[in-house]
Amino acid sequence: MASNGQQMELGIDSGASGRRRKEVIPYWKEDEIAAPHCVLRSALFKVAGRGARDMYKNRDIAAWKGVSISYTGMRLDQSDLLVWMHAVDLYRKKYGNLSHWYDRKLQEQAAKDDGGREPDHHEPPMEGDVVRCSLHGILKQLGKNVGQSDYEWLGESIDRMMACVVKVKTPRSTYKGSLIHEFSSDAETGETYLHLNVNLARLFLDGFSRYERSMWLAVRGDLARWLFGYVMSHVTRPVPHRVSIGKIIELCGSETQSKRAFKAKTKKAMERLVEVGAVENWGIDSDTLWFVRPGKKRKQQEAALEGSNC
Repeated sequence: MASNGQQMELGIDSGASGRRRKEVIPYWKEDEIAAPHCVLRSALFKVAGRGARDMYKNRDIAAWKGVSISYTGMRLDQSDLLVWMHAVDLYRKKYGNLSHWYDRKLQEQAAKDDGGREPDHHEPPMEGDVVRCSLHGILKQLGKNVGQSDYEWLGESIDRMMACVVKVKTPRSTYKGSLIHEFSSDAETGETYLHLNVNLARLFLDGFSRYERSMWLAVRGDLARWLFGYVMSHVTRPVPHRVSIGKIIELCGSETQSKRAFKAKTKKAMERLVEVGAVENWGIDSDTLWFVRPGKKRKQQEAALEGSNC
């Protein structure tokens, strides 16, 4: 499991009692990216379907055992997951240790209570913090082109995640809110601002996986991307992970009408994961997929996972 140095605590003032409730917010290296298991093992960001995106209202989303997800908004897919994970990573870079912010707030309040002068500087609001960024920078970091259609693609993805409401309940936490709180720009300066709800940290409480950014971006195809996240969220040594093809269809949100055709797509997707180095060995026995991640000791694999049932 991750050591104390691989996670950070977010202290939130509980109000009248004066106590602080602590949430765990993940930490990962600059060359890594991360996502919570409740997202990677669900159909919240499903494999892309054909035609116009469906609108959902309180739609139950297929998820891993012990997790329930309800969603209202326009259907999300793996391209939206790329954008959301990058948005979370931007937050991590600027507000990686939010406990420092809250510790300082408590110290300042204590000084004020003792008759001290109120600090001159102002901090971001408790409900979230703002990250300065640019659409051009996001596109480049995602390995995308920077033409008009690319800006439109990114803007539409952000709009979908601002307009949605997701309810996630796990054994240790509950979150209800949008995936992106606000994305705004200053017409005079041209600067763009990203605002996330700090309570998104709760999605990570029941486990998350981190992996190499370059490997993540090298994966192409929605099913391959979904399988990549699923694979990376499991320890596969000494025992390979096994999951039925039917369960994969359910969890990834595929609209396939043919298990045989889906199995063929799964084979191609797993071959891609071998190519990028995410999978060492795999196979399909009847209707069950099994896989083994690259040869690392169990403790090394677990070091890339935090919490949750593997």
